[in-house]
Amino acid sequence: MQDSTSAVTPHALLGVGVRPSRTSGERDAGHMWMNWSRTTSPHPPYRGYYPCADQLPEYTNLREFVEFFLVNAVPGIRVVDYRAIELLERHPDRCLDHKWDIDDPQKDRLELRCWVPPGTDSVQEGKYSLDTEHPGWHNCVSWALEVVDHVMNVTEYLPRPRPARIRTFIQAVWPTS
Repeated sequence: MQDSTSAVTPHALLGVGVRPSRTSGERDAGHMWMNWSRTTSPHPPYRGYYPCADQLPEYTNLREFVEFFLVNAVPGIRVVDYRAIELLERHPDRCLDHKWDIDDPQKDRLELRCWVPPGTDSVQEGKYSLDTEHPGWHNCVSWALEVVDHVMNVTEYLPRPRPARIRTFIQAVWPTS
């Protein structure tokens, strides 16, 4: 992982948060989100990427969810991630977080890339799938890593595990977790 503290005059903090799968039961796929310290947006500075809920089949366990998304894609949505905020408030022990300094141009790129218009909490974006090799197809991990690359203007600023799954990202960033 790159150390940005020596190259950047800090003006804000950028972070990725992770909730490992199955921390809230067998149907829990886990989640990864973006957060930052200062914002000009009227929304809290937390963004996540989810499948459009009305496009999901019923599933009773995590295996069915994974099997569906390995071969299917549904519309994806970039959201103001109130779920992540609630989880951090109620169960911080279930989350991992990594933050680093960013400068003003990087913060500006972040806010433009993660912009959600006032009066709404989400924006349709691309397709949600676990098959992230197609352009525009993401899951919460690959989406967050693409945002980080865009903000930092570097390819693979953070390790980009393949497949882009929470478990493989945790192993790359927090190898002792």
